[in-house]
Amino acid sequence: MRNGLLKSHTLNYRSGTIFIDTEHLATVVYNKLWDVSAFDVIIIKCVSELNHGSAVNEAAVLLPLFLRYNQEKNTECCTVELHAQSVYELRFIHHNSSSPSRARQGAVFKETHARIRQQINTHDELRANTLWYSRDIVSVVIEAEKEAIRVLRSLSTEKGFVASTTDRDNYYRVWGRDGVIAILAALATGEEDLINTSRLTLETLTHHQDKTGRIASNVSLDGKKISYGTTVGRIDATLWYVIGMVRYATVTEDVAFLDTHKENVERAFFYLECLELNGRGLLYIPQGGDWADEYAQDGYVLFDQLLYLIALTLYGNYSGIAHHKEKASLLRDIIRINYGPKEEYKDSSLVYHKTLYAKMIESYIPPTPLASFSPHRIYRHKDIFAISLFMMLGLADKEACRDIVDNLDKECTGTNFPIVPAFCPVIQEDDPDWKMLEGNFLFRFKNKPFEFHNGGRWPLVHGFYLSSGNHDLSVELEEFASILSRDNYSFPEFYHGRDCVPMGIAPLGFSAAGYLIAHHAILNHVKPFGNIV
Repeated sequence: MRNGLLKSHTLNYRSGTIFIDTEHLATVVYNKLWDVSAFDVIIIKCVSELNHGSAVNEAAVLLPLFLRYNQEKNTECCTVELHAQSVYELRFIHHNSSSPSRARQGAVFKETHARIRQQINTHDELRANTLWYSRDIVSVVIEAEKEAIRVLRSLSTEKGFVASTTDRDNYYRVWGRDGVIAILAALATGEEDLINTSRLTLETLTHHQDKTGRIASNVSLDGKKISYGTTVGRIDATLWYVIGMVRYATVTEDVAFLDTHKENVERAFFYLECLELNGRGLLYIPQGGDWADEYAQDGYVLFDQLLYLIALTLYGNYSGIAHHKEKASLLRDIIRINYGPKEEYKDSSLVYHKTLYAKMIESYIPPTPLASFSPHRIYRHKDIFAISLFMMLGLADKEACRDIVDNLDKECTGTNFPIVPAFCPVIQEDDPDWKMLEGNFLFRFKNKPFEFHNGGRWPLVHGFYLSSGNHDLSVELEEFASILSRDNYSFPEFYHGRDCVPMGIAPLGFSAAGYLIAHHAILNHVKPFGNIV
């Protein structure tokens, strides 16, 4: 176990606390709701030997956070201050010279630990937001983080992050969407070399922005091959670009970088507004116009509207420009009304098309939002990437989020394999959408049932799904890490939806980034888009 986990929680204990059990890190409890002003003390007992043989001093530690235990039990323990002395050592500095005996320390800890568990388990909100980790869980999630960082480092070039080290089907290029998702993960890790590659990625994408403001889908490292799409443009590349620019500038506090490229960001927004074909707020996406470039959906695709909302919100908050803030506010309402159709909304001026909306109300089956709609049809499949963003953005309240997760568990996840599919249900060969699906590919047909976008299980999507915060996080993060460990951290593009074997390109930055995004959202409260709700 690295000092990084201890440091990020123990030293920053105002946002949470780690309990370390006497049995070699046997139990770690992290609670994200505790308010430092609401509690008096907490007792932590550290008895362990960390990696490379460095020892942690044994001490019973009082922190001013939880329970009035010292007043009620008159404990002998003193308050302490914690300092990270090196990568593998923590030193406890006592405010006075008296220390309780080792036997007394252990007794105090065990009694307090049981008391804390009891109190948490009788409090619904605390119980729902408390993560209990075993030593094995801590080990596997930290190892998975280390391996994911290793993959991102292997993808780092002087031009930015490539999608994969596998030089096939354009994967060994700097991509708009893949690059920015790698950036979101890199920013969460705080690793300086990865953050530097993030900047290089954004500079490459900026350099190849065309005169309309559109961002390239992918660029070869020599800059000689630039793709903005094949049969249609990849609209999400421009959306991800704006998100990446703002998140990079915000997290690194490099104001000058975004100021220098402010015109590029504004041009990107101009291009996006041109895709509001009727000028009413939603982007019109052709089939193949986003990350699901070989899937069967088009029109007003929810996923892209959510990226647009994130981009507008981030830039509006960063710049203070009223136009973007107002558009973001309006778009939030448009999404809420049109993708979760209700009788009570039918007369709203924000309804996109009243006749179509009436059909939506008749056919809509809650709780998951519609995936897309167009003038000729309503898409009722479940887009789990979009649903993850939908929950993350607070477009569903806590009760609705629970209903959504329960529904997906019942209808989409199937088996005991923890990683969620990108879309469900699976399109079979006798399905009306099969013809639309089988004709949409560039290099080879990949969307056989349970494969690729057609029911394939993507670590990328799973990372964002867990980051929405509506799950049994301690268990699901361990399961995610365990699957990656099972496959020797190959970080495959996706897993077969039924057989759960790794498939596609490996290693893929998407997959490594997906794990890092989930890891830091759960353990460190570092959300991929910041706190934008």
